[in-house]
Amino acid sequence: MPEVFKVPREHERRTISLPAAHFRCTLHTPDGFLCEGMLWDVSRGGVCLLLSGELELEAPSLARLQLHSGFDASVLELDALLCWLDSSTGKPFAGFAFHNCTLPEGCFLDRFLA
Repeated sequence: MPEVFKVPREHERRTISLPAAHFRCTLHTPDGFLCEGMLWDVSRGGVCLLLSGELELEAPSLARLQLHSGFDASVLELDALLCWLDSSTGKPFAGFAFHNCTLPEGCFLDRFLA
């Protein structure tokens, strides 16, 4: 991995518990590519997603994330930067840092950051 991507995390991350693993995420790229995934972990500064398919992006790339609450119709839309992509475990994981923003206080993911 290039040294430029080995930046220490600014925020503590929290793994999402299995009962809450129904938090879906839809990823939209500027050229219209769409990919879906499940939220794996979350911090105020970014997320890790378990992707349901192959992501045809290379780090670093900007994307628009839509994080869907499994409890109601709430959707968070945030710009994010793809920082890394790893499918060495047989499952594709992708790490994103929120771009020019942080996870908003009071959102449906707050319960996992406490």
